[in-house]
Amino acid sequence: MPFERTFDMPLRLASSLAGMAAALAATPALALSCLAPSVTDAFARANAAEEVYTIVLGTLSGGLPPRPTDHSGPLPEDRVYDMRFVGHTLNRDGPAEEVDTTITVVEQCAASWCAQIPTGRQVLTFLRIDTGGAPQLTVGPCYGDFFVDPTAEQLNEVLSCFAAGCTES
Repeated sequence: MPFERTFDMPLRLASSLAGMAAALAATPALALSCLAPSVTDAFARANAAEEVYTIVLGTLSGGLPPRPTDHSGPLPEDRVYDMRFVGHTLNRDGPAEEVDTTITVVEQCAASWCAQIPTGRQVLTFLRIDTGGAPQLTVGPCYGDFFVDPTAEQLNEVLSCFAAGCTES
């Protein structure tokens, strides 16, 4: 069966447009698209993980300076460093055990978008607990399990997840 063109665009132009489309598809995305982080989804992920997590509410201090905002150089890499966490663990009754400890922070990047951990602000997050090592906080560029200045509604969601269980949406 012969090929039939259904439009009047010259074949040469059509093939060059197809080539441009293929080239553009191979380039990195120009913007990072993140869904709004959900405490319920974060709780469900931590609860379903093979690793052990604890939910904490408190402040972080120390660490590394913010990354430069100039992205004209090479793509940034993940950073691993220590910070001080002071606050409480959370359980079904609310704030529980006091925590004042050093944690290992992993700021992850996706292309030129990287996590930036704020200091001196209240955070609600999930720390991975490894036997014999410092608790670890891993934060990606979309901050999915890391909540700065959590609202009363987000804190109530955590308590509801302890009581009723939560699943990812």
